[in-house]
Amino acid sequence: MQRNDATLNMALNLKAGFFLALAWLCPQNLYSQLNDFDPWMERPEFQMPIALTNNAVTSAKVAGLYYTYTFGGIDSSLRWSGIRQDAFRLNVNTGWTILPSIPDTLGKIASAASTVKGKIYLIGGYHVLEDGSEISSNRVHVFDPVSNTWLPDGVPVPVPIDDHVQGVYRDSLIYVVTGWSNTSSVSNVQIYNPAADTWQIGTPVPATSQYRAFGAAGGIVGDKIIYAGGARMGINFPIAPYIRCGEIDPSDPTQIVWSFIEDTLAARYRAAPIVNYDRPDALRLVGGSSVTYNFDAIAYAGSGIVEPISGSDVEGNCFGLMIPFGVDGRIPNGRMDYRGVGVHLTDDPWGGEDAWLDQVVLVGGMGPGRQVDGKVYTARSYYEGLDAPEEIGMYLYPTLTPGPVQVRLDDPSLFGHWTYQMFDLSGRVVAQGHCHPPALLDFSDRPNGLYTLVLERENNRVGLKVAIAR
Repeated sequence: MQRNDATLNMALNLKAGFFLALAWLCPQNLYSQLNDFDPWMERPEFQMPIALTNNAVTSAKVAGLYYTYTFGGIDSSLRWSGIRQDAFRLNVNTGWTILPSIPDTLGKIASAASTVKGKIYLIGGYHVLEDGSEISSNRVHVFDPVSNTWLPDGVPVPVPIDDHVQGVYRDSLIYVVTGWSNTSSVSNVQIYNPAADTWQIGTPVPATSQYRAFGAAGGIVGDKIIYAGGARMGINFPIAPYIRCGEIDPSDPTQIVWSFIEDTLAARYRAAPIVNYDRPDALRLVGGSSVTYNFDAIAYAGSGIVEPISGSDVEGNCFGLMIPFGVDGRIPNGRMDYRGVGVHLTDDPWGGEDAWLDQVVLVGGMGPGRQVDGKVYTARSYYEGLDAPEEIGMYLYPTLTPGPVQVRLDDPSLFGHWTYQMFDLSGRVVAQGHCHPPALLDFSDRPNGLYTLVLERENNRVGLKVAIAR
């Protein structure tokens, strides 16, 4: 028996070496397929007070609780007169709070909001006048989530901007990347320092259609800016099928090295971007359209109403290779016209120093047929509420296995009936059942790959990653 165990361990170690080599040689295959979220859930109980789309969204933590904030947007009329200055706050347990309106002369759309050191910064956007003319904004509005009041504006953006990519670097700097400024898309990278209330100029994106875009989706993870899709300059503003990556120099954050790859699955306009804090270089795109359009959801090409992409989320990174997630990860009927998401973080459940994504909140947006319906969707991390098995005296091994997983308990109080579920990378339940530890769970019928195994009993809920390799 001991010899057999040693033989098995040697084989598993060889498999582990193979998986590590695969991750090193083909990191896109590993990172782009990870999906640790439950299926999207529509939350009708949290319908927006006013149905809006093209609204700026961010999150902030106040007194230990996360809230999602929405600013501006356009109502269901989809007319210039329906562009608003509203501001609201959502707690996904208690509901909505009406906040003071944006302190601007007119309502605006296509702005972006970011949270730095507990303050929210609403940057750019554009106004539409009755004659149809559009004016890009240079305003930097500052909101205090603790007092729920607007503070004096920050120093204006050097180049007025809208439909841009916006991301936060190390909770200290806000990067405003490319976008539209009054008459065309721009190459500018404008960097705001909230503490000093100053702007710096970063290395611009190359002045080519591969980089310059408006309505793209992205953000910052670690030392990388990553954004995808959007509209490029040209007849009727064609869609941009590119993923762009900017490597920020930590010693001089104004210095950025730009690169791009082409991928048809990146060709999305005004998708909702989710940057994964626990995953290198990862960007997830939710919804969006494959055709570019004006604020009224009519195609720039004059082909009529633009419909959202039907349902699928995709994920990619600076290495490329974006893939659709499984059907359980989709939003029914598709959504588009987003300008940010609410992101709630939690401590790494396995004891790491970094924060993990705990919950994502989609607020507003547009459904099929130009429907501005005020819907709210949420998706939670599988790891929310999970303990590491060893924290309660449970041991699951091996975690790299040809199929069998042993379940052992050291605490007699935990003996009894447990249920288990195994999730694949798209979030689907691929195996489930009951056991009375000590027990052997056999997943030999599952294909090679990474899975999440969750066991539950009364008030105990534990989970961990399991890799099946033969």
